[in-house]
Amino acid sequence: MQDKRRELGPLPYSTLGRAKPQVVMPLLGLSQSLQLNGKAEEAQSYAEKALLIAEDTFGPFHMDTAYCRGHLAISLMKQGEYKEADPLYKQALEDMKEPEHPEYATVQAAYSENCLALGRKKDARQAYEAALLHADWS
Repeated sequence: MQDKRRELGPLPYSTLGRAKPQVVMPLLGLSQSLQLNGKAEEAQSYAEKALLIAEDTFGPFHMDTAYCRGHLAISLMKQGEYKEADPLYKQALEDMKEPEHPEYATVQAAYSENCLALGRKKDARQAYEAALLHADWS
């Protein structure tokens, strides 16, 4: 990931600055918007930027970094890169540590879809059950 800092598309890492956590969520929002508009590769670029900044700002095992990692995994999955997404999902869910994280169930549900795409039905079922267990039912 370090080598990508200077080659990440239209918003160079250097213009985003270091330790600016306020840009992480807008980058993820832009990534999600691009995904919804069928621009998965471009969406991945913004998810990668958000992850790099989160790692620099919060550290590699912070819950917000984990959420960024999960979002990048979703971007990869949407492009059919299930094997590449799998370890990112696993790391994100492990680093969220607290299932009470507001996005834990979302990442868990996306991970279950990835497991299904990889033919791992048992893992998918367990992930769906975990997502339901920790979903906000209010």
